[in-house]
Amino acid sequence: MMVRQARGLLEDGEEDVFYGPLRDREGNERVPAGENLSDDELFQRLNWYVEGVELR
Repeated sequence: MMVRQARGLLEDGEEDVFYGPLRDREGNERVPAGENLSDDELFQRLNWYVEGVELR
């Protein structure tokens, strides 16, 4: 997928990068497959790091 195309999908709300399955750094499933984070969860209650994120 081309960058401009991907950007357009994100801007139009057709693509969602916070779509499950998502796991936290400890391997706990936080967002099941086929679901996504709501705006409230994303902006008010996201207090965990996604699997693969490393702190330095």
